Amino acid sequence: MFDKGMNDSQRKDMAKALNISLYNRYDEDEAAKILKVTQTVLSNIINNGVISFVQVSADQIEFFGFQLLEYLLDSIVDRNVATTSTENDKDRILRFPEVQELTGLSRTTLWRMEKDMKFPQRVQLGKASVGWSLGEVRAWIKHRSRV
Repeated sequence: MFDKGMNDSQRKDMAKALNISLYNRYDEDEAAKILKVTQTVLSNIINNGVISFVQVSADQIEFFGFQLLEYLLDSIVDRNVATTSTENDKDRILRFPEVQELTGLSRTTLWRMEKDMKFPQRVQLGKASVGWSLGEVRAWIKHRSRV
């Protein structure tokens, strides 16, 4: 997590270009502005465990700049990902943007389908991050195309 092929210097440069102070704390309004999302979208990101945050009190959370940058980097979708399965990549874990790109499903639809056991179950990657098996998602797509 938090790699995407970038070294510390490149991450610092990216943070500076995005006007994110890595160790500054941001409230939800500031975080939504930095991520260029609405409060509703940010709430969904938080509730789905996709972004790390600091629980200041029962009703207040804040984000360190590095957590916002980490979320942005984890949201990068590699458009050059091959669409054919190989032995080397079928066990690769996909993050939500890649799953959405492959399936066209929204986060809420994925959640509902997982709950109903109609979509592959997510894999917990860390405290605040999840992913899906590429092989399972491709098998689901293949099965859906035959139905």
